[in-house]
Amino acid sequence: MKPEADLQQRFLFDTMGVRGELVRLDSSFKALLENHDYPREIKAQLGEALSAAALLASTIKLDGALIMQVEGDGPMRTLIAQANSDNTVRGLAHYDDSFETAAGFSELVGQGRMVITIDAQGSERYQGIVELKGDSIAETLKTYFTQSEQLPTQLWLTSIDGMAAGLLLNMGKEEVESLLEEMDVVETHCDFCMAKYNFDAVDVAALFSDAMPAEKGQ
Repeated sequence: MKPEADLQQRFLFDTMGVRGELVRLDSSFKALLENHDYPREIKAQLGEALSAAALLASTIKLDGALIMQVEGDGPMRTLIAQANSDNTVRGLAHYDDSFETAAGFSELVGQGRMVITIDAQGSERYQGIVELKGDSIAETLKTYFTQSEQLPTQLWLTSIDGMAAGLLLNMGKEEVESLLEEMDVVETHCDFCMAKYNFDAVDVAALFSDAMPAEKGQ
């Protein structure tokens, strides 16, 4: 079957006040796998990591690369996913064969950490580090979002048969506006680039206006 084109889409459910990003990696993921004979379990984790990196890169203004690296003491010692500002992705995994069939994320990586690096042209390199949590890349990132973001973020990742996809949802406009009624200004802190962002009512309106409304059901 011929690989489908990759897809990256920003969207907004205007009736629910929810905005997000959707990414599907098909042709790029299959091209990467052609050069590596990874076991099925490793392929799945690499696909989810690539989807996560692409989603995170899409949420920030980036002229360079966002690199997500998982380091553990388990059979999969290193997992690296890189998303570039030209919409390309790269990735690799280092592992041994000491894991059981159908091993999950925690069984593969053991104890360790996730390092997220932003390498942007004209800016200092920044890193964020979080301890590995739960049994998936998504659970580790959800913990990171909880610790570092004031605006709620949800993340779903999947990878199967040479295709990977991810969905990221942020708090909706109505929820942000309710915070503005209480605080006048909503402050968020990005541990990726160590920057603080303040949003007033005008900023929030502009933030949501650049998202594409999702099609309503018939």
